[in-house]
Amino acid sequence: MPIQTTISTVLPPLDCSLNVSEIIELHVMHENPGAAYAFADDAGHITEISYFEFGRAAHRVAHLLRPQRRGPEGQVLAIAGLADVLLYQTVVAGCIKAGIVVRLLSFTLEYLSHVFSALPDLAQKLSSSGTPSAQEYRTLTGC
Repeated sequence: MPIQTTISTVLPPLDCSLNVSEIIELHVMHENPGAAYAFADDAGHITEISYFEFGRAAHRVAHLLRPQRRGPEGQVLAIAGLADVLLYQTVVAGCIKAGIVVRLLSFTLEYLSHVFSALPDLAQKLSSSGTPSAQEYRTLTGC
């Protein structure tokens, strides 16, 4: 008779006693196998990213951004949300692990369309007269 093993996921308490960094640590410490993310490719094959794998990736991001947490706490990093969800959330979690304050930037398609349509004019200004003034930049980009 085969031996059955049970793989269980240890979940954080729901009483708000742990912050995000501590929740990531809990998942890494217990090597939680539960799926934090699951997605399918075009052929329908499901790929799962476990809480443990997500936590390890967040640790790698934290170490890349702030090795051994050297430097001041609370530096601010602005992140534009133009990446896929898994990458975006891994970078945000890594920033939190590194003690970096995250400011999430989000742009509407209308705004991006306006900015990108102004790029040829901005490039023309840069090539003809050097750096445009702050007012010219605001006029061209709508910022």
